[in-house]
Amino acid sequence: MTDVVRELVQEVEQEALEKGRKEGLQEGVQKGEHLKAVQVAQKMFRKGASVDDVVEITGLSKEEAEQIRRNLN
Repeated sequence: MTDVVRELVQEVEQEALEKGRKEGLQEGVQKGEHLKAVQVAQKMFRKGASVDDVVEITGLSKEEAEQIRRNLN
């Protein structure tokens, strides 16, 4: 393998690694935001909020909000 080819391969590998890092970070942020929305929904339901209010404030789907409400004990 020539030096030029080796450098190109390393460059492509670096770009792939960076892309993977960015995608992983983005996925982690999305999961964290979703977890926070679920926690907020739980608090809202404990305070007597409606499903519609929880959906509007948290951005969760109506189905997910209803499931969270059913699972509260």
